[in-house]
Amino acid sequence: MAIKLPGLTDTSHKNKHGDIYLVDKTANQADSSLEWYRLTESSRSLLNSVIAATTREKIKLRGAINSDKKRLAYLEGLNEEAYSVTQNGENFESIAKMKAIIAKYKTILDSLQSITV
Repeated sequence: MAIKLPGLTDTSHKNKHGDIYLVDKTANQADSSLEWYRLTESSRSLLNSVIAATTREKIKLRGAINSDKKRLAYLEGLNEEAYSVTQNGENFESIAKMKAIIAKYKTILDSLQSITV
């Protein structure tokens, strides 16, 4: 006989002692929701940090007498790219997309911070 309780599967499982227990489905859903929220906040924060770092470096370069025009163009492109990613809501609908954003922009931010420090 299956017991149906909110948030629990209606199938039972036995442990090594033969005890029957029910599996809590909401725990996995909560973990998934927490993971999604954590990744959303992390990816948005990372993108905002890239935008801030590129803006700071662009200001420094524009103030220099012999500024590196290629570097300035790279920073402007990167700034626009990061801003565009933040504005596309589809980027934050998938855990896989957010992990890809974090992987890509973490490396970029690390290189920007090592140069600007």
